[in-house]
Amino acid sequence: MMWFSGGHRGFNQVIWDVRERVEGEFPYITFHYHSFDGEQGFPGDLDVFVTYKIDEDYTFSVTMRAEPRNKPTPINLAQHSYWNLGGHASGTILKNLVQIFGSHITPVDRNLIRPGKSPQLRAPHMTSANQDGCSGIDNGVKKVAVVEEPRSAVFSNCGQPTWGAVLYREFYTSCARKEGHYYEQHSALCLETQDFPDAIHHPNFPNEVYGPNDVYKHYMLYKFSIKK
Repeated sequence: MMWFSGGHRGFNQVIWDVRERVEGEFPYITFHYHSFDGEQGFPGDLDVFVTYKIDEDYTFSVTMRAEPRNKPTPINLAQHSYWNLGGHASGTILKNLVQIFGSHITPVDRNLIRPGKSPQLRAPHMTSANQDGCSGIDNGVKKVAVVEEPRSAVFSNCGQPTWGAVLYREFYTSCARKEGHYYEQHSALCLETQDFPDAIHHPNFPNEVYGPNDVYKHYMLYKFSIKK
């Protein structure tokens, strides 16, 4: 069995309960979801918590924590938030400049699974958002990336050390959203820090199986600044 994005009914399609909500100058909210033993084929009961926080100096953080209750289980959570630094109804992100600070890239096969070995980057690896026949950019790198919107803003994404990061461009068809605006193809991008998928089948990959006495943690910090 092979799952992508958590299965047919991933955590993005379930109802979470609010555990804590704090307003004020630096507001935050914490959500919780209990995944039952056998859900989507994964062993053991698992409690998952996600905290979104707005902090000083134009920062926004996401903290994910997962606690297995009774069985070892693989855990590799990612945050699939879409960003367009130009703002609402500002068009595509095709002119954004992206810099990813990684020493390696990890190719994927037709099932979007890493074949195992990570070739080292010995020179800048240029990737165009307008590649012919390209259906996505899914490159595994190390930790930090910076996105610059040429007209207005600079956005840097920093996170707790994970083993990789994925740059993903939005590919869905147009659909009416805020104020009836249609977000066309390539209207946003994602930068997802995560561990290597399919690690349980690759002894050379870091372990991603957590037991009842373990706590999985994943912290992401997004910093924003305005070009002068």
